[in-house]
Amino acid sequence: MNKFIRHTVYFLLILLTLNFILYFVGKDLYFGHYADHSLEQKAYLLSDSHGQALNDFAEKYGVHNFSYGSDSYEDMSRKTLFLIRNVEVNTIFISVDEHSLTSYRERKNNLDRSIIYCEPEDLGYYEYFKQRYVKHYIPFFRPEVAEVIKIYKLPSDKKPVLWVSRSAEDKMNRAVKRVKTNFPDEDQSDALKLSLLNIIDLCKNNNIELIGIKFPLSKEYLEAAEGKTGVADELLMMNGFKVLDCTDLYIDQPEFFADQDHLNEEGAKDLVEKIFSSD
Repeated sequence: MNKFIRHTVYFLLILLTLNFILYFVGKDLYFGHYADHSLEQKAYLLSDSHGQALNDFAEKYGVHNFSYGSDSYEDMSRKTLFLIRNVEVNTIFISVDEHSLTSYRERKNNLDRSIIYCEPEDLGYYEYFKQRYVKHYIPFFRPEVAEVIKIYKLPSDKKPVLWVSRSAEDKMNRAVKRVKTNFPDEDQSDALKLSLLNIIDLCKNNNIELIGIKFPLSKEYLEAAEGKTGVADELLMMNGFKVLDCTDLYIDQPEFFADQDHLNEEGAKDLVEKIFSSD
């Protein structure tokens, strides 16, 4: 019996040590700057990586970029409620791109990160405790942390290949691949529709102006995605909110893109100037 107890204790110590290593090594890699936010503004941008590409360029226009890569409408709904509880918000800009309601975006999200913006009553105390603390502090329940560590690459001095300098064939191949990723099927997520409708209701009930943004896409992506449509923009307009369609704004300006569907710094600054300086 004593031998069994000793082995059990050793095993638990090994597990705790591994958990400790996984947590502290993976914490910054996985959670990054997700908790970073400002409550100093009255206007906020909610989006996935397309909005995140705008960095903090809109701050000078009084708009805080609260976007993060892979944020879904459920993540954005949590952030919207967090803002309403903590700051006087008058305007929320939100991405309504064609892929925003796809099964891909439902599956690839930040729910384990955005839990930090929830309160216990949002999920129920048991579910909140499980997601906010158990899964957060015990990486064994969150295998994606190990995946992030595994694929982490040390910083390199190698300069990235500019989108504008890629060959036409390379651009098209990359665009086709991204479209297949963003649109794995024809389904629209009912769960994400409900989350977007919840954001709409929250804005209506709290006198917040909600403005949709369809972010610019490269010529190649638009060609590859022909016929692929979503209804996120329609849901906003049906509820009386306006949508800024910037999809083909830079269709002939590849120098503004970092890749097939994300702006680079130059493009981001230009878009911010066009959208927020005149808002």
